[in-house]
Order: sequence, then structure tokens, then C-alpha cells
Amino acid sequence: MKIEYLSKSSLPSRSANSVHVMKMCQAFASLGHDVTLHGLQGQESAEDDFAHYGVKNSFKLRKHLEKDLATARWLERLQRVAPFLRTGVIRQTLFGRSIARQTFQGRPDLIYARHLFWLLGAATTGVDFVFESHKPPVKGLELAAQRWLFRRPGFRYLVVISSKLKALYRESFPELPEEKIIVAHDGADPPNLQTPARIASVPGRLQAGYVGHLYPGRGIDLILGVAGQICDVDFHVVGGTDRDVAALKARALPPNLTVHGFVSPGEIGSFYASFDVFLAPYQTKVAVAGGAGDTSAFMSPLKIFEYMSWGKPLLASDLPVLREVLSDQETALLLPPADTDAWSAALHRLQENPQEAEYIGTAARNSFLSKYTWTNRARQILGALERQSP
Repeated sequence: MKIEYLSKSSLPSRSANSVHVMKMCQAFASLGHDVTLHGLQGQESAEDDFAHYGVKNSFKLRKHLEKDLATARWLERLQRVAPFLRTGVIRQTLFGRSIARQTFQGRPDLIYARHLFWLLGAATTGVDFVFESHKPPVKGLELAAQRWLFRRPGFRYLVVISSKLKALYRESFPELPEEKIIVAHDGADPPNLQTPARIASVPGRLQAGYVGHLYPGRGIDLILGVAGQICDVDFHVVGGTDRDVAALKARALPPNLTVHGFVSPGEIGSFYASFDVFLAPYQTKVAVAGGAGDTSAFMSPLKIFEYMSWGKPLLASDLPVLREVLSDQETALLLPPADTDAWSAALHRLQENPQEAEYIGTAARNSFLSKYTWTNRARQILGALERQSP
């Protein structure tokens, strides 16, 4: 199958969505499909985009510039005729149409899209398409655009990242058949468990690691509180924008906590190999890029699956959406999001019971391998398409 993947992700960048689309395109390609990923030229630099994300050079990558001359000319004309129109939406829609008509190499079998308005423009080509959404539909123009897409003859499936998000879509689009919505939680690649550790182990001391952004709601304050309570555990925070890392380092940090800053996805394995236990202290309100929004009800954090893949114990906040993937006392210890005493006690529990720690880590990895690899996710989505085909 020839697949054109529309993402609008900046490549390379530090965003989770850029990791997601690179990994998914690799997964589609690993199943024997001809894949082209369309994104934006990122402001960050990398000698090799594929190596930066730790993926194989198995698909084509097209990085576009947002300033497209043809799109600009169309906008100029529209603004003269109808100055009240939302030019940002029109620009993105025209940009998607331009990508589809000018850069697709031949007619694809499928358009797979992570960006609503790029898809809105590309869907006019008549090619079958799948829309993947990671947030609930917003009232107004976004709602109308999605309703239009779902009524197109080429619409095959809506892919969402949690059962809760599916329920929210069903509330907004009761006319959308339930079988047209695929719940596909995020995933990870099986790591090389022989990767050398970046951080030397210290006898008698657990190395507890958090990997991810430092936006509000990610639980960094809870980690600082727990680190202040437990002196015989070393804590590591990996990730974040330069600005957020600098702000964190400027705080009065416990001596047993180290802030490492951003590490590219292709190099993060050496940190995962260093940790004895992983931390996912998501709060009841979880912001996205820029510190805005709240994804706590419907999210599917990439880091959860990366943690599970290493076969080590995981401490996570007890949120309903995380229970879609994790089982308390089985694949993780699920804890109250803001209770530092409970998190401290759980760390000591694992420290004093290495057999339990090993049991939880092994169960998490087995669950990951059976359900949550990127390849399994791609196979689930494309398998639904194959079953739907006449």
C-alpha cells in the first residue's frame, strides 16, 4: 500500500508528536508499505533526522516550508473578497491541498493524517483517508470540519488514543458509527536491553528516573518533594525545553536530584538503561506544549510505553485513563497523584522487595510486547482497513 502521512510536525524538534509520527511511519514501512511522511522543516538541526529519532531510514521524508507561494496568492485573493474569514485555517487547508496535488508521487492508496486542516485540503483529491486525533473535537470550525470529513466517501476510520477520547467523540458525533473509531493507544519500540548505562549504579541506592517534558502537571514538584524526603535514592529528570530546564535548575534542588536536560530520542536508551525504577507522576491537570490545555482525561503518554518496554518497575499516578493500560500491583504501582508520602513509601517498598520490583517490571514488559509496540499499533490500524475492504 502507498501511504502519504500528513503530520504538520516540525522535524526535527523536541515535541512528542514528532516522535510519534516518525515511529508510526517506521512501523507502517516495516509491514511492507511504501510510506512518505510530510511535516514542516524544524528550527532545530540534526545531522540525520532518522538517527535523531532512532528510526530506520525505511520511509521517505518530505519537510515543507509553511510559506508556500501558491497558498499566499490564494489567501490574498480570499482576503480581498471575504476579509472576515479565518486566514490561518484557510492557509492550512490550502497548504494540505497543495501538498496533495503537487508533492504526492502518483495516486496513493491512503492518506493518513494527524493534522485536521491539512487533511481537509487533501481530502478533496478523492483518496481514501484515516484521521488520527489526540484531543477532543472543539466546537465551531473544528467540529464542522470533522463532520464534513466523516461524511466524505473516502473516510475510512477515526483513530483515537484512548477509550475516554472515543467516548468524547461519540458525544460530539453520535451519528458516527462506533465501528468507525479505532482505539489505538500510543506505543514504543522494543529497546536493546544490552544498551550500556549512562549513569553508574551505586550499591544500595535506587536510581529513579523521569523522562519527558517539564510542563505543568507532569509532576516535577512531586518528584522534588519525594527526593527531599528520601536521601538514599537518586533521582534523575531527563527532558524539557532549554527554558524549562534552566528554570528548574535555578530552584533549590535536593542534592540527590540531577537535571540532565534534553536528550534526543535516538540517544535516550542509555538513560533508560541506568534507571532501576521509572516515575510517571502525572497530575489531575496535565498541560501540553506552552503550558496550556489539560489532557489528563484522555491522554496516552509515550513515556508510559517506553518505560514498560524496559522491564523495570513503574510508579504512576492513579488516573482513570492510565488504568486503560496499567494494572495496579501488576504492571505498575498506581499512586495518588499529589501524595508525596505514598510515592516515598512505594519507592522504599521496591527497594526492600527486589522480587516484587522484578515481577512488576517483567509483567509490564510482557504487556508491552503483546499489545503496545509501534508495529502492533500499525498492524491493528491497517488490519481494520483490510477487513473493511471489499
